[in-house]
Amino acid sequence: MRQMVALALALSTVGCAGQKFAYPGEKLWERYPLDGQRMWEYVNEDPTVEYSLRIDKSSSTLVDGKEVATLTHTAVDSEGGETLLHELDWSTDADDGIELWSWTDFTADSAGVTVDFDPPIQMAAREMNAGDSVSTTTGGGDYTSQYLGLGDCPNNWSNDTWECAQVELTSSVGGEPFTGVYWIAMSYGTSWMEPVEVGGKWVLSNAVFGSE
Repeated sequence: MRQMVALALALSTVGCAGQKFAYPGEKLWERYPLDGQRMWEYVNEDPTVEYSLRIDKSSSTLVDGKEVATLTHTAVDSEGGETLLHELDWSTDADDGIELWSWTDFTADSAGVTVDFDPPIQMAAREMNAGDSVSTTTGGGDYTSQYLGLGDCPNNWSNDTWECAQVELTSSVGGEPFTGVYWIAMSYGTSWMEPVEVGGKWVLSNAVFGSE
């Protein structure tokens, strides 16, 4: 009994002396769901932007035993006209977190120009604490993603105020539509996003989820 008390006192003293204990991080991959059928629509906070942004999960494939989902980004004008912008191939799982495998640009060439990432860009590790960052060198560029912490992220689709994890992805390349700041919510995905190249903050206005 005395030994147990002495051990407890010793551990307490070590903690008070300033030892930094490790705590489990936020599981960011749970906030970027790609399963089933998914569609998100966003509007820009700037009222002068006259189109909305629709993101569809258009297909998926297995790579190294994990699902890699293609998210197709389309601009939709006020009259319903559509312009294909780009496609991003993402995966999310408990082992490797959130990864970007490739992207295809349709804005300069309607046939599409694809850039593959081997290894994939890691947007989030399996678990991260606020302030943590991960870096990837791939596809001719250096990419760094930092988890900035949790905060409220209300949107135009839900009446509830969501809590989001804020993640910022930067690049040494430039001209890529996926770099910027994302606010991602548990089970639903991105509530807000602020892509560097697209401009402005885009807020979720509609979403559809279903089983395949």
